[in-house]
Amino acid sequence: MPDENKLLAAALWYAGVAGFAVVPCYTVAGGRCSCGKKDCDKPGKHPATSHGYKDGSKDLTQIRVWWAARPDANVAVVTGKISGIVVVDVDPK
Repeated sequence: MPDENKLLAAALWYAGVAGFAVVPCYTVAGGRCSCGKKDCDKPGKHPATSHGYKDGSKDLTQIRVWWAARPDANVAVVTGKISGIVVVDVDPK
């Protein structure tokens, strides 16, 4: 299907099949974050919702609403208790 939004499809899969909460994130356009902040230090990697990761949801209707408003939003899986997954991130010195 040519009009299929693969980002929306991924978000729906993560929530509906894998059972993970998701949240839409800003994107990178023209080398800048779509959040509009000139000094953004996490371009395309931070939530595009009012309460950030706290807005994470498994509700398929809510996810469709988010991606209808921002069809190019990156997909973030919210870790922790809500999704039942833990991530360990080790950065070198």
